Amino acid sequence: MAWSYKYGLALDRNLEIAFYLYSLAAEQNHPGAIREIGQMYEVGTNDCPKDIAKAVELYTQAAELGDFVAEYNLGVFYEYGTGVSIDIPKSAMYLARAASKNHPSANFNLGLLYQTGIDGEPDYLKAMSYFEKAEQLGHKKASGAIGFLWLNGLGVIKDTVKALHYIEKSAVSGDEASQYNLGTLYKGIKDIPDNLTKVVYWLEKSARQDFAAAQIDLGIMFILGEGVEINKVGAVKWICLGQINGDARGLELLNYCKSEISEELFDKGYKQAQLHLACLQSKNIAPSAEQLKFMH
Repeated sequence: MAWSYKYGLALDRNLEIAFYLYSLAAEQNHPGAIREIGQMYEVGTNDCPKDIAKAVELYTQAAELGDFVAEYNLGVFYEYGTGVSIDIPKSAMYLARAASKNHPSANFNLGLLYQTGIDGEPDYLKAMSYFEKAEQLGHKKASGAIGFLWLNGLGVIKDTVKALHYIEKSAVSGDEASQYNLGTLYKGIKDIPDNLTKVVYWLEKSARQDFAAAQIDLGIMFILGEGVEINKVGAVKWICLGQINGDARGLELLNYCKSEISEELFDKGYKQAQLHLACLQSKNIAPSAEQLKFMH
């Protein structure tokens, strides 16, 4: 019943009633109820203003009662220092507990920790093992991570054909990083025939999901007419977006565009970039602080 009130399923959404019902269940040590209250404190509602320290306390309580979602949340908190000090071994411990209960993202995140090294030394075989488990559980980024290991020969003998297979699986499922990586694979990679049409197709897929590197690369292709007709307006649009989304190449490329493209065409591209961000906002995708500055 509390779930229905919290998420508006079959009942009108009412967080006050949801909080009350979860509290009753939490008094009986119901791990899911304790975790849900923790989530309400993490996000913040009228009945429980945002309080990350309280969320950590409740997630810890729920995790000790075996709640795998709380274990995963704590793993992420300790990985990124949310409400706690960064503690990678503790993050790995909580993620491993959730991963053993078939939490897809816990398996994926744990794979990333082993890839970079929990104690400073990467363990690519363990990373591969957790990525494969995450893939079996349906995590859309996992195939791309497996492909990355094959592409770079990390823990395995380098195999670009296998890399292409796995990265394409993630790209088709909608993962923007894999879409970008797939686009780059079709341009100058040994054992994979060049295909500029596919480069543009996958870069644009990724760029439309605000992946900065894809936006910059796509803008460059529009400048050069590589795989597409020269499109100065499109070039400005994508380079603007890549720059505000954090790709360091953007500023220099924008200066180049200003010197080589008419003011009228540059302004058109700039406005198209603003329109792209406005469309994202209309889909309830919150813009970053940098994007907000650019929109105004």
